[in-house]
Amino acid sequence: MQELVTCVRHFGVSQLRLNLFVAQGQIVPNEARQILTEICPSVALDLSIFDIDDHAAIRTLLAEEADIVALPIYRSSAFYRAVPQLRRASTIVHLTDGLGDQFSMWELQRAVLAKSRVKLIKGITVMSLLRFCRVDIEFSQFYPRISPYAKRSLPVGPFPMAKAKQSFLTSLFDQQQPDTLIIEGFDLTAERIADETGIERYIATKRSGGLNVSGQTYLANQVVCAEEVLELMRPTAVIGCPSTSLVAARLVHEGLPVMCITTPEATKVRGLRFNQIYRRHARHYGVTFAKSEVIDQQFAEMRRWLEQRRLVAADDRGGR
Repeated sequence: MQELVTCVRHFGVSQLRLNLFVAQGQIVPNEARQILTEICPSVALDLSIFDIDDHAAIRTLLAEEADIVALPIYRSSAFYRAVPQLRRASTIVHLTDGLGDQFSMWELQRAVLAKSRVKLIKGITVMSLLRFCRVDIEFSQFYPRISPYAKRSLPVGPFPMAKAKQSFLTSLFDQQQPDTLIIEGFDLTAERIADETGIERYIATKRSGGLNVSGQTYLANQVVCAEEVLELMRPTAVIGCPSTSLVAARLVHEGLPVMCITTPEATKVRGLRFNQIYRRHARHYGVTFAKSEVIDQQFAEMRRWLEQRRLVAADDRGGR
């Protein structure tokens, strides 16, 4: 939503046809409508959903006349194949989809998209098409860095939230006083990460919906993302699995301690080179990694890291 709202404001959009592929996304249609109504009240909104695998439906959508077309360029061949035709009459915007957009095209194929040699060969062909189909502009939280899919990049604004949700979360954080933000994923739950590291007061977003605050779930029927949490509070530390959210924490809160734990499961879900390539890019933003790739040893190093931070914080309080 950051990219979308920034795009609407940058171009002064008055009419917006928003098409969501909700099966893979984390934008809830009703919440998107509420956010846009509150933040961009002058925009006439037409919202619908579609199947990302339905190329015929995508072609129909892209055949509609529009001054600006915004899309996640590499998520579907129907998207990037339409670029040569679209650029004749429209400004094309790449909607960035996370840290993976900062991977080179070759890195993305090896780390995420190409799960076999056959798909890697296909990916090489796709790379040549994508280079030809670079779009006009992107709005990115990683600005001034630019992805391989656009010619120009501009920064995004604050993460947009509906007023009611923002009010509830602010009150919840004030009451519960969570200390550490945990990013769960792959084969590691927030509960295991907290148990293994001795974290007692934490907050963790859940892909299935809701927010886990020290083991108790809130807003179970809503999607709450880590960027929303980071917009409303500064945790003392962020710990978790490879995710854009770890890097977002460093971008939102300068100097915030962030540590990543990598697991073999990530290479099964993504690709064999995923952890290695993710590590290279996340380190650029100051994310810390354990020396070992063995899970138990990573947890041991994480416990020492957290304990050291607690001692330093205690000394600082005692010295005041």
